[in-house]
Amino acid sequence: MASSAFSGGESIQAVCDKLGSPENLVNFSKVCEAAERYEDMVVVVKALAAKTSDRPMTVEERNLFSVAFKNVVGALRASWRVLDSVRAGSDPDEAKCADGAQAELEVELRDTCRELL
Repeated sequence: MASSAFSGGESIQAVCDKLGSPENLVNFSKVCEAAERYEDMVVVVKALAAKTSDRPMTVEERNLFSVAFKNVVGALRASWRVLDSVRAGSDPDEAKCADGAQAELEVELRDTCRELL
């Protein structure tokens, strides 16, 4: 999963490292959610989980974690359904292209789910 960079070229992960406190990461995660930047939100909640590994996550932290992964996986599943319908169409060339795209999507979906676990 690709993540964004800020205008100065700084990665989301680098910003997370600088934010430091779990409270700041929670706030950054909320900003990502409000902007519907769910792939970036996944990076932030993973950093949050790493920072708070010495204690159980709060309800708010768990909810943010859930929202991030649910939306990323949901978008991948929606893409899968679209490609499935293209494959079922009558044009064999489109179906062949959809097969290739669906294979790539499957790898991305598996990788995302493994990240979650």
